[in-house]
Amino acid sequence: MAETIAVLSLKGGTGKTTTVRTLADVFRRIGLDVLAIDLDPQGNLSDYFDVAPDADFALAWPPSTSAIVGAASGATSK
Repeated sequence: MAETIAVLSLKGGTGKTTTVRTLADVFRRIGLDVLAIDLDPQGNLSDYFDVAPDADFALAWPPSTSAIVGAASGATSK
């Protein structure tokens, strides 16, 4: 059964990226499949998971931002 967790806030600096990367890392460590989607133009979550902005699975939505989709499988702590 698939579950969806969304972490969002319009205010910056609230720990959204840190929360998502920590949850993704913990869920992977306990054996769950994880898909983390980074819609932030800064792309800090993508950087954490070493996903290049020009990766083949980059989305062009919304058109004004570069939305990078990265799976947490193979993620390593920095």
